[in-house]
Amino acid sequence: MKTKTLSFKGTMIAGVGLLVFLAALFFPVRLAAKYRNILFALPKDISSPGIDVFNIEEFAKNEFLLTYEILYPERISLEYANFPVTLIGTTGSFLQILGHHMLEGSFFSNQAWSGKLKHAVLNEKAAFSIFGSSNIAGNRFRIRNDTWLVTGVIDDGNDDISCIYIPSSVQGGRAEAFAMTVSAVLDETIVKNSLKTLGVMEVNFDFINFDTQIKFLRERITALLLGFTAFLLLSLFFPLIKIFQQSWKKLKAELDRSYVAEIFQKNKKLIVKNVLLIFGLAALSVLALVLFINIVSICLPWQDIPSISRNYLSYFHPFLEKIYTLELVSRILFIFAAAIMGFFFINLNIVIIKRYK
Repeated sequence: MKTKTLSFKGTMIAGVGLLVFLAALFFPVRLAAKYRNILFALPKDISSPGIDVFNIEEFAKNEFLLTYEILYPERISLEYANFPVTLIGTTGSFLQILGHHMLEGSFFSNQAWSGKLKHAVLNEKAAFSIFGSSNIAGNRFRIRNDTWLVTGVIDDGNDDISCIYIPSSVQGGRAEAFAMTVSAVLDETIVKNSLKTLGVMEVNFDFINFDTQIKFLRERITALLLGFTAFLLLSLFFPLIKIFQQSWKKLKAELDRSYVAEIFQKNKKLIVKNVLLIFGLAALSVLALVLFINIVSICLPWQDIPSISRNYLSYFHPFLEKIYTLELVSRILFIFAAAIMGFFFINLNIVIIKRYK
């Protein structure tokens, strides 16, 4: 009796824990949803020579918009002090593609890029570190002998580094990693084929599609729910078999004494019960098999989804780091939920076996 009580308590605790972890798995999906429709091309070799920014701009005019970041450590000068910053050379489409929010002013335009204008956009960290405010559009600062105009302040999610976004045409250089938007019209296949003209191919780049990543996070929840349903159906087998054995024993005893027609007239419910139990066991088997096949069909493609390596977190920081963290959290929750589910069904079957033993 004590073992039975402990098994029942263990089942209840595991059930509550499973519900908690399943609910928690929805949070990474919800938080990642705002990053949808973005495709990243990240170099497999961290020593990649990159693509010249002017070749990229020509490609963008003829094909589709894409953006990148080229980092330059620098110091900017004001009358009263110098400040270490990270200059980020990029394109005018940076804001449009990555969807960052402007806190004040505007991002530099494509015309500013083409004209090599010295326009700058500060992140919130740089704005407060240098000017003590985010209301700084129209202010100016100097880098070496050049004067730059502040056009706005961006919320790029980077709270640790003072970043200043500038037209990459001013400094020039070569970009290593790229970001672009995908849609029903411009899907991943079309994008990959077009990027081959720039030398960006799957042999030397990993393509991280955030729609695929978000779908992956959702599918973990789906796989767990299907697994729970399949194992619940299997857990019903033992009690149904026990009930069927008892019912069949009664029917067999009746068959030893009477004909089927007589039994059908006198005790029709007994025959119907046995037939329903047989169909129920067959239906449970088929449903469980279908569910397991669905789980396999969901999980098999996971091995083909490229994961975001730590080596890539220096690109588009902290954008990629957030997605990397959400995927890591989802993975941990999934493992714990699967383990708790196993514990739940072990205890549930112990309770059922003791009940019908």
